[in-house]
Amino acid sequence: MAESKKANPLNGGLLTAFSTDYILVTGNNWKGPIGKFHLTVGKLKADSILSMCWDGELKKTGPTTFEAMQENFAPARDIKLLVLTGAPPPG
Repeated sequence: MAESKKANPLNGGLLTAFSTDYILVTGNNWKGPIGKFHLTVGKLKADSILSMCWDGELKKTGPTTFEAMQENFAPARDIKLLVLTGAPPPG
């Protein structure tokens, strides 16, 4: 579901972007799939927007947190995260 945000006139409608990559594929030096994989992601503030590349179900567990759990997890790609949050007003 897409989320809509209104521009904040105090900061010119600017957003600050934070991106993080979690490397799974090139670090794949274990024998076989990961038995139990638990991922917890935080998005800084409740009104921030989280976008991520993730193959699987992601459940919202709090105002800023999301979790995923998989058994016998064999990652096909790295996890890429992007959090957008309102930029602070200038000055």
